[in-house]
Amino acid sequence: MVTSIVRTVVPYIVGALVAVGAYFGVDLPPEALTEVTMPVVAAAAATVYYGVARAAEEYLPERWQRIGKVLLASRRSPGYHTEEEARREIDRIVRDETRKRRPSAP
Repeated sequence: MVTSIVRTVVPYIVGALVAVGAYFGVDLPPEALTEVTMPVVAAAAATVYYGVARAAEEYLPERWQRIGKVLLASRRSPGYHTEEEARREIDRIVRDETRKRRPSAP
């Protein structure tokens, strides 16, 4: 789960940095930099950043796929379970937790 969170948050951080850079580095009229424009710029930048990183990870030759992983700050891609795998995992966790909570016999 940490992998998917990191891979989601990093593009938004980049998007926010791009928006701040646009605010301070680009000579735009003050009306253009409203409370609505900045989040839209940040979201657009994050979306493009994530798309480029995922495309690099997915479609570049194997030796270049590292670029996408670096851009998303994670060497691993998140894994998703099938419904059956998720049920088995939940059952295992419940079973383990139940064992931990049972009082030990004297």
